[in-house]
Amino acid sequence: MAWLVESKRFKSRKALSAYGGMGLGQGFTNWTATGRARASRRGQRELKRALFLAAHVASHGDSALGRRYRARLDSGWEHRKAIRDVARTMLFIAQAVWVKGKENDDTQVNVPRSDPTAR
Repeated sequence: MAWLVESKRFKSRKALSAYGGMGLGQGFTNWTATGRARASRRGQRELKRALFLAAHVASHGDSALGRRYRARLDSGWEHRKAIRDVARTMLFIAQAVWVKGKENDDTQVNVPRSDPTAR
């Protein structure tokens, strides 16, 4: 949370995600997307690194974040995309805890249903 400096300066979750380096990058030519969306190279590198390390640790646990990670893998996501999803979720949780001044509640983390047939 210390890397956010002032959490209320971000107008949207997309802006916060871009600051943390969790956004997606896309090339454009003549207002048309070129190529696939990819992980952004922007953002605070140290914050991004800390989020990825924390997400990797959380993915092995039995918390809602670990269940979210496993659900993403079960539905066909790649490991790196599932870790990015958990890291982005952790970033949003940190901002919500700071802004609202409440403790994190594991039941508020959205754990998608894993659908093994979606592969």
